[in-house]
Amino acid sequence: MVEVVVVEDAPLQQMLIQELIRHDHSIVGVAGDGDEAIDLVEQRDPDVVIMDLNLPDGNGTIATRWLKFVTPDLPVIILTSMVNKTIQKELNEHGVEEYLVKPVSKEEILEAIETVTQ
Repeated sequence: MVEVVVVEDAPLQQMLIQELIRHDHSIVGVAGDGDEAIDLVEQRDPDVVIMDLNLPDGNGTIATRWLKFVTPDLPVIILTSMVNKTIQKELNEHGVEEYLVKPVSKEEILEAIETVTQ
């Protein structure tokens, strides 16, 4: 099983993401903001991070860039409610592997996890 950290500020969205992946993968932590995400990654050493960009403190992008800087081999899957080509291009330049637009299906998220962990 792939060990996953989920970063999402909305409790309902956290539960939905966890429900989509919990039968196939191990959720080793859930964070509500970018600072918590960085701490969790340092503590749990997951195989992949699922990161919402629209966090309340606005640091989903900053946290993603930091994670990719300190752990460049750690796959990050971005979840967002809107497609922003500028941010997508910037994150791709920092090594982000996948970029999914909400709402995502179980198949989409599982395929993204499989793709980035192969």
